[in-house]
Amino acid sequence: MYDYEAAQGEADARAEAKAAIVEADMIRKRGRQAAAEAGAEVAASGNQLASAGALAINREIYRGAEEDAYFALIGGKDRSQRMQAGAQLDRMRGKSAKNAGVFGALQTLGSTAAGWRQAGGATYLGAQKGVG
Repeated sequence: MYDYEAAQGEADARAEAKAAIVEADMIRKRGRQAAAEAGAEVAASGNQLASAGALAINREIYRGAEEDAYFALIGGKDRSQRMQAGAQLDRMRGKSAKNAGVFGALQTLGSTAAGWRQAGGATYLGAQKGVG
């Protein structure tokens, strides 16, 4: 069970990292679209696209888009790392549960053996020594 949960957590972590890349690419694409629209508006107003104001607007749009894309990637990486840590924790829980089960079985075996000795070394089918 814990191995399944860990594997699922690792798969989710990989998906989260890939989703962050897709999100960053979409942000960059929207930035390019916004820059193109701004350029069209500048041209429609009769100003030159190479003017200082138009270039500053374009730079600001691209800078903002790259900054947003960067933070999308960082956020995705952070979420992915937290999911990986959760998967590792699931694996550790599984090992602990397995070890606890083995320890519990050994305890039960020890208790049973101690009870058998106290009963005088009972034989087959629970018959006690000296009976029958």
